[in-house]
Amino acid sequence: MNEAELRRVCLARACEEADPEGLIIPNGWRDRASREAREALGDAADPGRFLALRSERLLERLVRERPALASLQRRLRPVPPALWVCALAFVLGLLADALGTRRQVNLLSFPLFGLLGWNLCVYAALAVRSLAAETGESQLLERVGRMLAGLRLRLGGTTGDVRPAAGRVLARFAGLWFARAGELEQARLQARLHLGAASFALGMLVSLYLAGFAFAYAATWESTFLGPDGVQRLLSIVLGPASSLLGDPLPGVAAIAALEAPASGDAAAWIHRWALTALFFVCAPRFLLAGLASHRAGSVARSLTPDLESPYALRLLAELRGDGFLVRILPYSTELAPGTSALLRELAHELFGTRAQVRVCEPIPYGAPAPEAVSGEGASVVVFNLAQSPEREVHGGWLEKLLGAGGAGEHNGLLVALDERRYRELADPARVEQRYRAWARVLGEVPAQAVRLGGESDADALLEQARRVLAPAAVGASA
Repeated sequence: MNEAELRRVCLARACEEADPEGLIIPNGWRDRASREAREALGDAADPGRFLALRSERLLERLVRERPALASLQRRLRPVPPALWVCALAFVLGLLADALGTRRQVNLLSFPLFGLLGWNLCVYAALAVRSLAAETGESQLLERVGRMLAGLRLRLGGTTGDVRPAAGRVLARFAGLWFARAGELEQARLQARLHLGAASFALGMLVSLYLAGFAFAYAATWESTFLGPDGVQRLLSIVLGPASSLLGDPLPGVAAIAALEAPASGDAAAWIHRWALTALFFVCAPRFLLAGLASHRAGSVARSLTPDLESPYALRLLAELRGDGFLVRILPYSTELAPGTSALLRELAHELFGTRAQVRVCEPIPYGAPAPEAVSGEGASVVVFNLAQSPEREVHGGWLEKLLGAGGAGEHNGLLVALDERRYRELADPARVEQRYRAWARVLGEVPAQAVRLGGESDADALLEQARRVLAPAAVGASA
């Protein structure tokens, strides 16, 4: 998936999650876009392509029927274009007035001396940071992006009841985009910063030569702590490589002493040395680093993928998944209420696809053996009643036998669900949590985790929890 497609997918998802009222993209548009994407795919079941086609259909209609809101996806651009960065930095370098108005070049307080020192510190910091595993640039960019999006929203002409919804959409878009493309934006930012530093240095060099062409400058120096020999050694270190390339050796100690203020000498040779030093140690490395960062950004851009395991994607992609997949719902020593059965069926179809066959089995008696493995691809949803006290030998041992029988083998999944509904009617919240912790300890020895049925979680939170505790993951089966 390319960057433009991912941006559309993130914007469509942001609209649907942050605007449930359908003020920006009405619910009817969403259903129609899903149908059109499925028809365009035909028999192909490519999840990423489906999301790309669906978001494209949604946003095409948004552009056509609501042009005032069509620019939402362009309002989150935290990294400015490279040309703007280079032009602004170059102009600032020109205005820096590297030579000043005194018609003298102080060899020890020359602005290019500070520029060189700053860039060497940056190179050292980059070398140290390359050893660290994590940086905070992506999070910083996300915060900047949110602020820019809010500002553009206030200045962009969206009014009335749509503005609050548009604000929520942009905030959600920022989170979704940087979660999938934060590394891309970080690499672009680094490239822009390096280009800006190189352009600023070039601007200073151009300013230096323009001023030297129009006016006569003299070279001098003065220092409280350094004498002529110290100054000569320092300048040899800093300007020695440039002097060698120019074929113009640095003056000796006596010649340096002759330049000490209030004396002075011709500045042309010194300007050439400093210009070549800046090109060699500032511009060239910065352009190289910018090229490396741009290359990394291009590599990341070619490998962008949407989040196919989020509740949003699982629900949209449910109709594409589940062919030949059997899901057994196995109540262990408990009767499922009609509402619980319906909830588990819906959860199974969202997890494994609407094409999956979901079978609610008869309750398994306490102490009965584990059922045999399913043939082909499948999953088992085991339901325990939280009102029962968990027993390691009984409940934990039964789960281990189910796993050993192939009920959750390489191509099968096991989802454990704790039905809390009846127990919540009988016990206070503290007792419920205490019982849940007891079950968690027993299941942890299997090992397994459980999704909680009957709590206060919304549908998305329940689906996300089920996807996270499914072991081994079989969400993408038959996709």
